[in-house]
Amino acid sequence: MEQAVYRTLAPATRPRSPTLEPGPVSKRKRTTVACDICRERRTGCNGARPMCTACRKRDTRCTYVNQGNLEMRPTILKRENTELREKLVAFKDILVHLESMPEHIAQDTLQRLKGGADPTTLLKTVQGQQLNLLPSAQDTVRAMLPPIDSDCEFELLVRHPNAFPALDLSELSQSAGTTLGSPSVPWGLNLPPLIHSSNVQSSNTVTKFGRQDRHIERTASNISTVDTSDTIANRYFDPRLADLNIDFWTTVEITNLQAAEAISFYLETQHPIYGVFDAGLFVHDLISFSFEFCSPFLVSSLLAVASTCCAPLDVQISNQSYEFEKEAEKLFKSETDIDSLNTISGLCLLYLSLSMHGEGMRGLTYLQTAQREAERLKLFGVPEALETLGSLPQDKLRATSATAWGTFNLLVHMSRFYLTAPISYPPKLPLPGQTDEEHAYIDGVRSQVEICTEKLAQLDLSIATFSKFSVIMNNVFLVYRDQENKFGSLSFALSKYHRLLRLADNLPDTMQRKGSSENHALMLHIWLHLSIMDIFRPFIGPEEQHGSKRYLPTGASPINIFSASVKQLKALIFEYTYHIKPSDWNQFFPTAIIYAVNAVLNDRLDPKQRAYFFYYIHVGRSFRSLSSASTVNATMQALLAIAHAKGAITSAEAVTFTKEFSDDYFAKESKIRKVMNGWAVDMDVAASNKEAANADFLANKFEEITLFSEFTEGIV
Repeated sequence: MEQAVYRTLAPATRPRSPTLEPGPVSKRKRTTVACDICRERRTGCNGARPMCTACRKRDTRCTYVNQGNLEMRPTILKRENTELREKLVAFKDILVHLESMPEHIAQDTLQRLKGGADPTTLLKTVQGQQLNLLPSAQDTVRAMLPPIDSDCEFELLVRHPNAFPALDLSELSQSAGTTLGSPSVPWGLNLPPLIHSSNVQSSNTVTKFGRQDRHIERTASNISTVDTSDTIANRYFDPRLADLNIDFWTTVEITNLQAAEAISFYLETQHPIYGVFDAGLFVHDLISFSFEFCSPFLVSSLLAVASTCCAPLDVQISNQSYEFEKEAEKLFKSETDIDSLNTISGLCLLYLSLSMHGEGMRGLTYLQTAQREAERLKLFGVPEALETLGSLPQDKLRATSATAWGTFNLLVHMSRFYLTAPISYPPKLPLPGQTDEEHAYIDGVRSQVEICTEKLAQLDLSIATFSKFSVIMNNVFLVYRDQENKFGSLSFALSKYHRLLRLADNLPDTMQRKGSSENHALMLHIWLHLSIMDIFRPFIGPEEQHGSKRYLPTGASPINIFSASVKQLKALIFEYTYHIKPSDWNQFFPTAIIYAVNAVLNDRLDPKQRAYFFYYIHVGRSFRSLSSASTVNATMQALLAIAHAKGAITSAEAVTFTKEFSDDYFAKESKIRKVMNGWAVDMDVAASNKEAANADFLANKFEEITLFSEFTEGIV
């Protein structure tokens, strides 16, 4: 049987893809205006500017007709508007890239912009460079730190951490006083509260000076309930004050316990900054009825200041400060023909008392008298100033050194606000604490003061450190206050600035800024940044004298340095008000508030400007319980006048503040006539117009603002 023959099966064919319909024919993009050459040749032109594609291929010059020929004006305006918008967008994008690119690329980009490079073309180049960049070591470090506003601030943080530590100014850290550490307590900064209970340290905290912080609870009444003399002695900064017999020195009614407590409180909170006498030698003569390092005039002046400082602790003794002041003025009349260390020290303290009572201008005459006496004794201010006392006893050298440097420090600091002439020649005597290796006391005293030797040494160390800063700032004022030359060159400013940084780099351990620094250490750092701001203020316009919130790519310019110090000052104020009890605030702490308010009011773009301002005003209001209400009121009213002039507060808000800063806040103030304070508050105009910067002038201006607002209420 024949086998069937079948057709060979071929593999199945794949399904054919559907036929694609032809798309619309792409049309050539129409151009509004062709270039001159393409129009003449009647060739295609894409209208690209500044050179079309055809001309670029032909390597010929590409030009377009102007309005006078064929291109109509609306077309020209539309084209130019488009070009300007493209350039503006390109400029903004370039600025964004500048903030994150390495410094050498940023500098190159800026140079190309200055050279006239087209921003749209340059942007493409910058974007291409950014794609190839890896995070730099600097960027990596910054990512782990709180926000940094400039390369200058970052460099200061790395090179000078003592003066410019890393800061966290977040609202959390501000509320907890941990701007140097980790935040712990939430707080809304919209309306900063007054100093609250958390600002009062534990009553069992022991400071480096060895004193237990119990001043808030202590008054004359509860001191008298203590029976053992050892317990009483341990309460005092110097245990020898337990043996004080104050009736020998003054006719003002005051108990021994009250006087000892006031003097001890002064020695601990105020003396480390402007000590105008040697504390150890003074206390020895005070309790032993000696007159070499103590006098009735000095004791009365000291108690006038100390009583005012004790206002939060003992209202009765604070009211007696006026009586001590009157007694001191009466006693000085009997010493006008005698130049002595005790008289110079007493005059300085009398000035401080009068200034705290709102009579700064009258007190300034006593301070100037002290300066003239010091110059006659050749302590400073003359070319032949004393360098040593020859063969005189060491205790005499110690006392002379303490008075010379303490008075010098006070005069330099007052020159900052009264704008007085600086001192031509600073002291040449050894700094306090450098007159001998150990404290030299009169025979028989050493064993009695062994308990407080370390505290007295800390006093000397603090005053000596302040003295070094005062020498630098006095040199600055010598140049800046020169009538022929308003201020020095930028090189001069930078040289003094670097001297301050070198001093800050080598601070002793007890003067460094830490999480819980001592009162005098924080005040030293406040003075440091006030000084830096003073050095660079002449080189900066008022509108730029603030802490910048925008990243600044430039280097160590005056603006960046000033901004970095403003930022540190803000943090220091938070640290000080949190870690230092209000009763322990130093008399000169409000100077930080004055500088901070000036800086904050100049930063009109800061969304937290009003929050910071209200916080500083609240701090100033709290300070009234520690000093004369009229003095604080005048200063706060002056700051409110500046704020109103710069639009930070309204007239209605000014009227509200008037009720808070009335002179009858304390009964003792109602008997005091309106007096002249005389210091500068508006730091922007202080150098050019001393009268316009005056606290009294601005306070009167504030009263005019509030009166006008009250009269026009409901009318305007």
